[in-house]
Amino acid sequence: MSDTIRVITSCTNRKAIAAPAGLETAKLPELQSPTTVVAAERLYAGGQHRRLMAGVDMLRAHRPVEVWVISAKVGLVSGETQLAPYNESFTSLSRETLRERADALAIPSDVRRLIARPAALMLMLLGNDYFDAARLDSSAVWGGPAVAFVSPSRAIEFPADPLLRVVPVSQATAKAWSLPLTLLKGELVQRILIALAEGVAPRALVGLEEDVLTPLLSPHGEPVLC
Repeated sequence: MSDTIRVITSCTNRKAIAAPAGLETAKLPELQSPTTVVAAERLYAGGQHRRLMAGVDMLRAHRPVEVWVISAKVGLVSGETQLAPYNESFTSLSRETLRERADALAIPSDVRRLIARPAALMLMLLGNDYFDAARLDSSAVWGGPAVAFVSPSRAIEFPADPLLRVVPVSQATAKAWSLPLTLLKGELVQRILIALAEGVAPRALVGLEEDVLTPLLSPHGEPVLC
């Protein structure tokens, strides 16, 4: 079994580097326009992503952590991939159009290959558009235990799997946490990453050994870093 923790997240509108108007980028760094580039995992500046990366940075002092980003511009990329800033989003697209674009970027097939690879734990935090882009309403093979944070509407579409634990994140959840819904998935995953750094067993997070996830995700638990 791999010791790697794998995180799969999505791009955000807020970037650490602003994209010049009309900038076009390509999937391969050598094909990008001559402009500032940065590792994909450091490109995004939304609150959810910042919370996520704070947890990633802490856990990396103890074990390998992969970050993968589903980008509306370039598809699924490793967090180490150098990207230029861009202006592209799945927002406001119909589900049919969104899936056509996702297929053109090979997102569904790339995601399935990724989650089939062995990992100690996979953590997935996706909004509805990115869930739809990855076509996660159809069956997939999981290469290790996984926890997915999605909306209640997408939680019921996730095919059941003994290795997968699906956590619905709703407006009611956000109210209990006194956090905007747009930040909450990042806060929850950050808490898990910190727990892993403190020695919690990855398999316990999907109930394969004991249920440590439920108390861990209580809004009354210990505060985490921002």
